[in-house]
Amino acid sequence: MQTGPRLGDLISRARDGDEEAMMAVIRWFIPAIKHHHGWLSRMGYYEAGSDLVAWVISAVHRYQPRATWETDETDLTVSWRAV
Repeated sequence: MQTGPRLGDLISRARDGDEEAMMAVIRWFIPAIKHHHGWLSRMGYYEAGSDLVAWVISAVHRYQPRATWETDETDLTVSWRAV
């Protein structure tokens, strides 16, 4: 059984500028993005999908293997106003 590259390896390559690796990282998170986009859009936050993809890209660029993260660096704060 052959497996693909590990997520950590893909993130490291994407962080170094490999566009194919970045697309692979985004594809890895698509199920979670779709799930959260679905329920957030029902609450009026229609840009949730693109904002989550942007957050994944931002997280890739901030990635530091074996680093200790502060709480505020790992939180995804979503702000939206009721329509």
